[in-house]
Amino acid sequence: TLEDDINTLNTDIWSVFYGDGEYKIEDGSLIYTSQIGQTVGLSTKNKFEQAYGSFSARIKMPEKALVNGAFWLYSNTGKIYRRNPLNPSISGGEIDIVEYFPTWTGGAKWSATVHWYGSAAGHHRYSGNDQLNAGTDLGNDYHIYSAVWMKDAIYFYLDGKLYWIYNGEGISDHSDGMQIILSLHGNSEDSSWGGDFNADDFPDSMKTDWLRVYGLSE
Repeated sequence: TLEDDINTLNTDIWSVFYGDGEYKIEDGSLIYTSQIGQTVGLSTKNKFEQAYGSFSARIKMPEKALVNGAFWLYSNTGKIYRRNPLNPSISGGEIDIVEYFPTWTGGAKWSATVHWYGSAAGHHRYSGNDQLNAGTDLGNDYHIYSAVWMKDAIYFYLDGKLYWIYNGEGISDHSDGMQIILSLHGNSEDSSWGGDFNADDFPDSMKTDWLRVYGLSE
């Protein structure tokens, strides 16, 4: 349903989601660069949104700094992932296909998370052991990060290997479509989740080679 080899920045697909960091297309990859405290993210908001299917991107994660490289799905304003029975206005969701800090234990771990009931009071989340052991330094080379989103479970993959299946309370069988976001966030101080801040490690970059999305067959 969507394929982008990112040889150019296709504005029919992408727009700036947030941030003040730098991005460019070079050698067939989208390259984000974060200085201290900078964030940059591109999104398919209002241009491409899909519920369920397979979502994959080939990404080279940052190498050293306290920066969060991420590939994720997110509900647009007013869209429903799982309806909140107490407050329907915060019924959106988020599927973090991958979040990564190179400051995690030699860069050999990654995180996948499911969020539901919006981002305000009442927000719920569940992570796959918080950090999944990749067994290799993810900042050294490109890797393929994927989620297969079904109506009864979400399957998370690294380089075609299944690492985590989520089929808990936060699964939705009636979700609206979600936008796709590629982002890089640089910290400016120590993080209880990401690790220790070192100004000498900046700037750092994340590179995305391609994105592919498939729908579910009937």
